[in-house]
Amino acid sequence: MVVVGLIVRMVSCAASRSVSAHWWAVPPVTVIYLLLDVGPNALGVIPEHQSARLKEIGHWLKKYGESIYATRGGPYKNGTWGGSTFKDRKIYLHVSQWEGDNLRLPPLKAKVLSCRNLSNRSDKPAFVQDNDAITITLAASKQDSTDTIIVLEMSGPVSNEFCNGPVTKD
Repeated sequence: MVVVGLIVRMVSCAASRSVSAHWWAVPPVTVIYLLLDVGPNALGVIPEHQSARLKEIGHWLKKYGESIYATRGGPYKNGTWGGSTFKDRKIYLHVSQWEGDNLRLPPLKAKVLSCRNLSNRSDKPAFVQDNDAITITLAASKQDSTDTIIVLEMSGPVSNEFCNGPVTKD
């Protein structure tokens, strides 16, 4: 499961890449293939041990794919804490490193309407939003050691949160 955890972090990092990060322009699936050295043998068949690993990753994507598929990187830059993706009025925080029970992020213009834990829906994180920061609190025992995915539902489009103006589609 350690390898799958690493892959999960790579996928979330690739999805949350900043728009200007050129080397992450590679699609996440390609990153997975390169990292795992997965590919068909001379007969065109993927060996069973590689197939099993891909199925584990597929299971994770089926469960948490909303935080990856059809999202954009941002509005937060990747940091030691993890990275973020967004779609419409939702921000997906992929948190791999907490500060104890807390995650403190820069403030946003829009209001946070709700905060939920996609990794474990029964463990609801608390949040405080003020002019200085957004602070999310989740007990260490409730955090996923690989990737805790926190969903912030915002009062306005997340594309308006960028300092260089709204994000437009390519």
